[in-house]
Amino acid sequence: MKPLTAPTPAEKPIIRHQNNFHFVRFVAASLVIFGHSYALTDRPDWITDATLGLFPAANMGVCLFFIVSGYLITQSLETSPTTTNFVWKRVLRIYPGLTISVLLTVLVLGPLMTTLPVADYFRRGDTYRYLTALRLFPPYHFELPGVFRNQPVTLVNGSLWTLCYEISFYLILLAVARLGGFTHRQWLLAATGLGWVVMLVVGGLLDGTTRLIPLVNLDPFETLNFGLFFAAGTLGRLYRQELVYAGRYALLALVLWLGTYVLTRLFPAVPLTLIRWVRYPALSYLVLYVCFLKGSLNRFGDRGDVSYGLYIYGFPVQQMLVSVFGVGINAPLMIVLSMAATLPLAAASWIWVEKPAIKWKMLRT
Repeated sequence: MKPLTAPTPAEKPIIRHQNNFHFVRFVAASLVIFGHSYALTDRPDWITDATLGLFPAANMGVCLFFIVSGYLITQSLETSPTTTNFVWKRVLRIYPGLTISVLLTVLVLGPLMTTLPVADYFRRGDTYRYLTALRLFPPYHFELPGVFRNQPVTLVNGSLWTLCYEISFYLILLAVARLGGFTHRQWLLAATGLGWVVMLVVGGLLDGTTRLIPLVNLDPFETLNFGLFFAAGTLGRLYRQELVYAGRYALLALVLWLGTYVLTRLFPAVPLTLIRWVRYPALSYLVLYVCFLKGSLNRFGDRGDVSYGLYIYGFPVQQMLVSVFGVGINAPLMIVLSMAATLPLAAASWIWVEKPAIKWKMLRT
């Protein structure tokens, strides 16, 4: 089988200890836990308030993940010897950790937290419907019988719904590469620009629709929203020779983004969609700028990558904390307890599940 892409001249591979991708992913996962600490106790977080409700902390964390993922998955696709190898590596990165998390939730968390007799819990069909979390695409069932039924949010794990978008972008990126989108990268740049314009013009309408994309059952707004961030990361990789990451440009991106908030405050006629529109290039540049800063943070991931574990275990751990302490638990305390309880699970997932699985990446080529 032919390589997925042709060799790139003047190639600059990502060298470990010379970037902050691990750190940014950790920040992204922490933002998700931060945001859910408020949402699960029925309170808005201060980031939501500061962004006029347009960018809750948990959503911001997810978007950071997509920017970083766009860059790194594009690199993986460029360097994979075959399509099969690329797909196999993606399966190994997503599914071993996810499968163990889902099974532990059904077989351990469920029986511990259900208000039903354990035998009744295991007899219910809804218990096994939770395994739909392992599907490629929705619909999913993230509730368990008698578990967290009296809490503000009854979902057992409300973070897993974004994984289908991640997987979808892997498949789209693979198709783009096969159609010559990496060789003719201006096509992808133009398509991303078109999506950016669509978000400005009809983003508000898409945000309110209940219709799903046929076959894959994905939300149109979130597909475009997350897709633009993922595409920004992809373009960051494809245009790595031309892009310059400098403090003055990062400051300009930050000023432009924050300036849209000031503009909408001073001139109510300016639509809030302008804020969303500007944040795609601005936040994407800021994230990649931080990723390539040199310094001590370059070694942040030396002992492992716990970001995925934080993401897939954080929500159920937080739901258990709400069940034990009640919705009146102080949000800062909730954040501290959530991180303290989830980090060991994330570390265990990395050491005993994710890292061993990654070692199998060259099994299929």
